[in-house]
Amino acid sequence: MKSAAYSVAKDRWKPASILLAAALIGNAAAFVYVQGIVERTFIPPGVLFAAVSLALAALVLRGSRWAPALGAGWFVLLVAISVPLIANDLANPAALHKFAWSAVVLLNAVVGIASGASATVVTLGRRAH
Repeated sequence: MKSAAYSVAKDRWKPASILLAAALIGNAAAFVYVQGIVERTFIPPGVLFAAVSLALAALVLRGSRWAPALGAGWFVLLVAISVPLIANDLANPAALHKFAWSAVVLLNAVVGIASGASATVVTLGRRAH
């Protein structure tokens, strides 16, 4: 039987994990959008990024212990890889689709990193007590 403290901690963790999962799903949708609408071709790296984002969202929603940290780390990695591309796209708002894609991906990354860090702290903190 689980203690009352565990139930309270799990309830506090749930909103951050749901927000992280939503950011991961939004990230996957953004990669499908950029390939299907903007580029009109599917290339392996974009499909892989979308698949990894969906797999991490499933892990987060399943409640795996380290999933929030993996989700936040995934967003940090994506931003680190994409900095030159995002900077170029945001500097050129005339290309509306690429500008919007970069803005959405950056917003998803900020939300994903913050909610992933929050969910990780609460998840690992409840296990330490």
